Amino acid sequence: MLAGCKTTAWTRVDVRPDGSGSVTVDVFLDADAAAHVGDVSRMLAVDDLKRAGWTIAGPTTAHDGGVQIRLTHPFADVAGANTLLATLGGADGPFHGVRLTRTSSTFSTKYGFTGTVDLRKGLDTFGDPELTKALGCTLTDTVTKSGEKLPSGGDLVVGLQIVPSKSLAWSGRMGNDSMGNETVSASVPLGGGPETIDVHATQTHWANIAAVIGAGATLLAMIVLVVLGRRRRRRPLPGTRRRRFDEITVSGFDG
Repeated sequence: MLAGCKTTAWTRVDVRPDGSGSVTVDVFLDADAAAHVGDVSRMLAVDDLKRAGWTIAGPTTAHDGGVQIRLTHPFADVAGANTLLATLGGADGPFHGVRLTRTSSTFSTKYGFTGTVDLRKGLDTFGDPELTKALGCTLTDTVTKSGEKLPSGGDLVVGLQIVPSKSLAWSGRMGNDSMGNETVSASVPLGGGPETIDVHATQTHWANIAAVIGAGATLLAMIVLVVLGRRRRRRPLPGTRRRRFDEITVSGFDG
């Protein structure tokens, strides 16, 4: 169905400074693809996704006739995010090694996001052993036998993206989008890849740093006060002077 049309699927990860966030999958069908598919809402079987906690928005039709479907699932921490990401596409799907990390210390919290998009197997990227068993052959063979033209290249683009924010500015080895522009994402057309994203972000805990500096300044002031106090106690009283040793006469000692 995709041959001669264009469909784009983006998987986005939005992580907050506390480690919570959401995974969003956006699927865009251009006008030709939407017309070819027909009533997209009747084609979608999403009850299992809803039971798994995904929120489905759409399909919505744009002014140009294109259609968008959005799936969103929140996560409470990094472990939850990685569990969700592991379910997308299966073990042999378009994503490999997708992982979010978070390590926190007193003065900063560091984040990492890595993943590879690989569509070199073409349409079979989206199959699995159970589907092959049900069809009796691979997806590619199924389409070929149907007489439909196989989709290729720009007919389907899949991307992986981390969402930048004011709190977390991601940097590092970034992938390219479908237009070849460097961004905080990696995307490839059907038959292409692999394309890897490997980025990191650091959130500095300025409040903790300020607290430590304030405590250090207070401690330093206390040390200075103690030292000055000791020096003051060692000074002779006004109107007195220290006697030299040769001025001291010891009773009972001759010479």
